[in-house]
Amino acid sequence: MKLAVDVVLLPPEKIMDFAISINKKFNNKNNEIILSKKDCLPHISLNMGVAEEADIEKIKNQLEDLELKPLRLEIVEMRSSIHKSGRTCLTLAVKHSPELQKLHEEVMHRLKGLVIHGYAGDDVTLLESKENYPVTKEWVKNYGIRDAYEHFYPHITIGFDELIEVKLPVTFTASTLALCHLGNYCTCRKVLWKKTLT
Repeated sequence: MKLAVDVVLLPPEKIMDFAISINKKFNNKNNEIILSKKDCLPHISLNMGVAEEADIEKIKNQLEDLELKPLRLEIVEMRSSIHKSGRTCLTLAVKHSPELQKLHEEVMHRLKGLVIHGYAGDDVTLLESKENYPVTKEWVKNYGIRDAYEHFYPHITIGFDELIEVKLPVTFTASTLALCHLGNYCTCRKVLWKKTLT
């Protein structure tokens, strides 16, 4: 079986609460991303793609061997972009830093051949998906082409709504690296593995 997966940084609880509190202000009738600490985790993507279920242990081993320290990060602004559906997608932009870029590239390098880019066919499983949204498959397929290396944009997706005012900047320390199984709109639905950075 092929899984849609994402290697992510999970923010600390106070930042998860911050992201969830913004998400709760949205009109959730129109917002299909309902953030929670249980099954729709706020996160910063580092490497998204497709993995064979049989390779998950190899991926975990590669990530376990990473020697990493907690990263001091800063949310600098709320950004909006127009989704293909015509709705506004909001993200919390995380300040780009050499340390964060290095981590992204190291994760990409270590998982080359294990996390596949450029493919997201009908045999790719999304968790708890009522239907396979084409846009989700497109994001999974194209991450390594459109969103990696020089195109890396560290952020936390908040959901679909109009731009609202949020008190920023907010600084925090990210100390949890995780491998997640994705659901619709590339939401982190289930943690398959995680590691605390020390």
